[in-house]
Amino acid sequence: MEQKYEYIDLRSDLSANGTDKNEIFANHFAANLLMPEEKVRSLFEGKKQYYEMALYFGVSPEALKYRLKSLFLSQL
Repeated sequence: MEQKYEYIDLRSDLSANGTDKNEIFANHFAANLLMPEEKVRSLFEGKKQYYEMALYFGVSPEALKYRLKSLFLSQL
């Protein structure tokens, strides 16, 4: 019997775009932990595409784009 799965994202806007200080801190901490600045810069300078970098770090392309923006490396 074949099983099918469906992805449902139940996060609120607070988790990604929130203004709550704790949520902002948590997002910043997670970005630094999952995508260290030194490695992001190295891959970016090595001309890696954002989707390749996302695969490398095991994060979503959106998370990687946000990280690049926060490091002033991209205007995506």
